[in-house]
Amino acid sequence: MKKDLLKEKVEEGKLVVVEKKEIKKNAPPVITPAQRSYMNMMETIHADWDDIVVDSWMDGNFKPDFNVYELWKKHGLKGNVINAFKEKVQFYYDEVSDAYNKECDQAVEAYSHITPRRQKKMLNLMDGIFSDLDKLKDSFKAVRMPRAKKPKSTDAQVAKLQYLQEDIESKVTSINPVLIPSKEMLWVYNTKQRVLTQYITTSTTGFEVSGTSIKNFEPTLSKTSRLRKPEDILPDVLKFTPKQIEKRIWDKLTTKIGSPNGRINKDCVLLRVI
Repeated sequence: MKKDLLKEKVEEGKLVVVEKKEIKKNAPPVITPAQRSYMNMMETIHADWDDIVVDSWMDGNFKPDFNVYELWKKHGLKGNVINAFKEKVQFYYDEVSDAYNKECDQAVEAYSHITPRRQKKMLNLMDGIFSDLDKLKDSFKAVRMPRAKKPKSTDAQVAKLQYLQEDIESKVTSINPVLIPSKEMLWVYNTKQRVLTQYITTSTTGFEVSGTSIKNFEPTLSKTSRLRKPEDILPDVLKFTPKQIEKRIWDKLTTKIGSPNGRINKDCVLLRVI
């Protein structure tokens, strides 16, 4: 009894599978967004082209009023079908151009009922359309939102940063470099060259670290200089406020003050960050 019931259910399941396959087979094809945009273009601006321009030419009017820029905006068309419409117009342009310049016997014969002067008007109208289409491209580029750059995590930013963890002779130790990104002030001491560097940024996002370099610092505000007596100055860098450091250290240095390049190497101690 149970076996019969099971067989019955299996047969019912097979029928359901067949029905689903049949429904899927007969279902209308899915229209992609690109195809939908193309169809919309054909139903609007291309239909206008046929009605306003091509029909006018057939009626003997070779200066119809066809403002493609205005019509494009009116129909709410997007920039992804500009080239598709341009190809439609280009087909006519190539034919008329071949006839006007006598580059194709078939084209010359096909447009023999239209005088060269009127052929020139047709070409001028299509040149104007191409110009408007280029302007449309520019307008869509202008309003296109740039893709926001996803910031790297602080760990990822400092992963390749080379620095000196501690200098026994100078008695200074580096801070954790993950503290640098997004901060506004950074002091670095190169133990080999005995150079003190102060980085300052005015960026709203603060410092960034890329590879072995500090990024986003302001060169005109940041400064670097060789120290004659680092043992006297470095402790003050660690304890004074930025204003005090400016007055008591930078303003009193007699060595040349330059602009830093942002590079950090294995001789550099990361003294302090704010």
